[in-house]
Amino acid sequence: MTRLHTITRLTKEGNTFTATITLDPGHPVFAGHFPGQPVVPGVFLVEIISSVISQLTGEKMTVKEIANIKFLQMIDPVNHAVLLLDGSIVGEGINMIRVSGRIYTGDVEFAKFKGMLLESI
Repeated sequence: MTRLHTITRLTKEGNTFTATITLDPGHPVFAGHFPGQPVVPGVFLVEIISSVISQLTGEKMTVKEIANIKFLQMIDPVNHAVLLLDGSIVGEGINMIRVSGRIYTGDVEFAKFKGMLLESI
């Protein structure tokens, strides 16, 4: 099976980061979500956030808590195959990261989020 997304660029300066994410519009999930009008499921946006933070920290991170997430626009993977994700991370005790940020492209903001990720053991 092909990957739904690939992190094609990732930079970090202090506590802030920026990632470029490339979606695979041919991924089988889009055939069913939704036929004729593909939309990136919200759960995959959460997975993208987790993947980016895992790559930043060098540890496998899982979502412990989503304090706030707002889905502002649907993402059509055909028309928006490249996304930007930027935000900040702060260590919160042992093996926990507080993260906040947004997913967007150009002038279109797709999601905003705040949450806590925990290192998988």
